[in-house]
Amino acid sequence: MKSRLISSATLRLAGTYLAIMLLMSCGFSVAMYKMSSREFDRPAPRLQLHQDDRLGGDLHDIFQDRAEQSRRNLLVGLLLLNGSVVVVGGLLSLLLARKSLEPIENAMEAQAQFVSDASHELRTPLTAMRAVNEVALRNPKLSLAAAKEVIQANSEETIKLQQLSDNLLNLAKQEHAVPPQLTSVELASVVTAALNQVIPAAQAKKIHIDDAVSRSQVIANEAMLTQALVILLDNAIKYSPAKSQIWITNERRGNHELLHVRDNGSGISPKDLPHIFTRFYRADAARSGGNGYGLGLAIAQSLVEQQAGQVSVASQLGKGSVFTIRLKRSLS
Repeated sequence: MKSRLISSATLRLAGTYLAIMLLMSCGFSVAMYKMSSREFDRPAPRLQLHQDDRLGGDLHDIFQDRAEQSRRNLLVGLLLLNGSVVVVGGLLSLLLARKSLEPIENAMEAQAQFVSDASHELRTPLTAMRAVNEVALRNPKLSLAAAKEVIQANSEETIKLQQLSDNLLNLAKQEHAVPPQLTSVELASVVTAALNQVIPAAQAKKIHIDDAVSRSQVIANEAMLTQALVILLDNAIKYSPAKSQIWITNERRGNHELLHVRDNGSGISPKDLPHIFTRFYRADAARSGGNGYGLGLAIAQSLVEQQAGQVSVASQLGKGSVFTIRLKRSLS
């Protein structure tokens, strides 16, 4: 269905482009033909050589014949020109229409994939809840302890649904939000605020976070930068083994400041690296026993890009990962 819509839109747009080309070409041809016709229609001089009227009349007829022949040649040339416009212009119109609609087609594909993935992730916990409830309802001897287990399982799935809904709302808000106000922000204060939010999770796994960030200033939105850093730290904690270490460092590089979050966790395979910031990419891993819905890094990337920054990752499977936020340095 989508393919037919794109093909139909491409043909309509190509037809519009071709009609514009033909209109311009025909207008030019008509104007040129009229201008030339006025020249052809001018009376040819009757030449008289040595008082010989017959010779002058012959020359007059020759001029008239050549004018008519030139008029016909011009008309044929203009027809060939417009025919070439139809052929070449048609091909160019299709190419231009395809290029013009390519971003729309990509957006439609991304939207369709997003809806498909979101539907799958919403359906997974709902299916689990339904299965647990149906088993419990069919058990006539359901004990209080078993009922509590059912309620606990439903509560856990409800929390997952809430997290997924919150992440989807965050993405939607970011896509339609006004550009944030950027000011001079101290990296050290941002790191401190982010650590206060992730310390409980780190302590639960006995992970030590080494903060070695200097008091450098960057151009950013403090709240958004803190949120992005929290996501990266939470990601590092989630995929790091217990009793391991995470490092937060920064460095200057030209007019930019680089903020690194390094862990010695499970790492990322080379085939996964190009897709790590894609929405729901980790959902596939989650279905195989992983954690999360694959929205966190997409949100972090969106947050940083709204601050005229970039997020990148370097990783080796089994040797950990380094996520880097790149922002402009503040000169103040």
